[in-house]
Amino acid sequence: MEKQLKSCFMIMPFRAEFDEIYQEIILPTFDENPQWNLECKRGDDMFTTGSIMQDVWVAIRDASVVIAELTGRNPNVFYELGIAHVLKKPTIMISQSIDDVPFDIRHLRCITYKLGPRALRDLSSKLVSTIDNVIATDVMEVEVFRD
Repeated sequence: MEKQLKSCFMIMPFRAEFDEIYQEIILPTFDENPQWNLECKRGDDMFTTGSIMQDVWVAIRDASVVIAELTGRNPNVFYELGIAHVLKKPTIMISQSIDDVPFDIRHLRCITYKLGPRALRDLSSKLVSTIDNVIATDVMEVEVFRD
């Protein structure tokens, strides 16, 4: 059974450096891979006039995959990453340094990258193979046993 992905929620701090990475690397990577049937959105693309936290929960709940930028260890990013894990969303972490990724979650999908044109193309390539893997992997069903 093939999964039909609809949206990707991109969790990242609001800073010019990350805006550039999002606009010049992340979005074009999704545009160049229409076979994913996956639209990438960031928080500022989907917030309503309601509660920001409710919008975040809804965006993560409705996302088929979540990408979290961990560079700089922004507490809001880690909070939203926690929401994604609670909701059992396939998550891809990206960071400019492995030191920004907590030791106890380094075994999860994590891509490190450097700044610079060649290195950022490498980020795009790694993102493509990781998302292809997410799409190809069946999500585990969790059984709940009750007395």
